[in-house]
Amino acid sequence: MRRSLLRAAPAMAALALLPAPGAAQMNLEGGGMLLYTHAPVLEYDGGSVSGGSISAAGDLLFRGRIVARGQVDILNAESLSGDNADAAQSGLALVGSLGYRLSPSRTPRVTIDLLAHVGYAQVTYEAGASELTDASPQFGFGVAPHVALTDRLGLSFQLRYLRGAPVGEGSAINRTDLSLGARLALF
Repeated sequence: MRRSLLRAAPAMAALALLPAPGAAQMNLEGGGMLLYTHAPVLEYDGGSVSGGSISAAGDLLFRGRIVARGQVDILNAESLSGDNADAAQSGLALVGSLGYRLSPSRTPRVTIDLLAHVGYAQVTYEAGASELTDASPQFGFGVAPHVALTDRLGLSFQLRYLRGAPVGEGSAINRTDLSLGARLALF
């Protein structure tokens, strides 16, 4: 995971350094987000837990309407409660999203993104004397309202439903989660 983040860092830095006139000519906007994500429903290995994760995301907005987002969620295993909560050791999710931005005319500082999600999730947990990892592709949809506090800073919310598919002998990882965080416009 650290290696993939390190490989992505130069591309993210290049996007952040993209001059505003070039971005304006392409009609492209971009931002970064830090979020706290709470999953009231996280299902794996035949059980259900709830808990939180820390998330980082980046988004691109093309022509003021088309939204692309990438998000990394790192599960806080200590926050889990439910059937398998004591067994869980760690978890990770990588989610890419594509969607459409709605801008209500009466509230110009509020936007709402309607998103389709595709991702990957894994949960590592103890089962008896063994340590197992379930990995699952995920597909879903969500809605993400955003409230601009200033021209560069805003509050972001997100509601997602992600349905997993089992791989090999592992179980599907399904989740419904809510996020709250800050978004900083980079260009």
